[in-house]
Amino acid sequence: MTTVPLQDRAAIALFAAEHDLPAGFADLADRLHRPLADRITVETVGRNGPLIVGLCGPQGAGKSTLVSLVAELLKHRGLATAFLSLDDLYRTRAERQALASTVHPLLMTRGVPGTHDVALGHAVLDAWAVRVPSFCRASTRPQMIALRRAKQPVSRGRSMSSFWRAGVSARGLSRRRP
Repeated sequence: MTTVPLQDRAAIALFAAEHDLPAGFADLADRLHRPLADRITVETVGRNGPLIVGLCGPQGAGKSTLVSLVAELLKHRGLATAFLSLDDLYRTRAERQALASTVHPLLMTRGVPGTHDVALGHAVLDAWAVRVPSFCRASTRPQMIALRRAKQPVSRGRSMSSFWRAGVSARGLSRRRP
């Protein structure tokens, strides 16, 4: 059994208290969050560019909690992170209401394809100045989205993202019938 560094133990305890997490969270964090932070730390050694870590999972699985704590643990290792969740990119309620009334009622619900502000997502990624692979099933090769210079570069080039429906489009939704 490995010894948990004191600063990690303190960061995990503080995080659990601030987020009102159950008593057993520290054990989970020791088995999942801390090893992920350790692995990311190792992967950054000798890198010239950013390390992008993507995380997929269903709604409510704990992706944002996982990424938030790992970012905190990385901060204690001297690594800066940037975090982007698809939850941060939803269209406004008014925009979703308009889509629901003109395209399909499900577009009022957050999370279904078509409810995210894709242009905002691109603008955020443009500001990070990284290249992100985007797999296209119609091709056997990944397509690259080229991004421009960062307005606020990620210090030492680390970023983490939480995606639960990466690559899902709104195509296929039939128009709402009157």
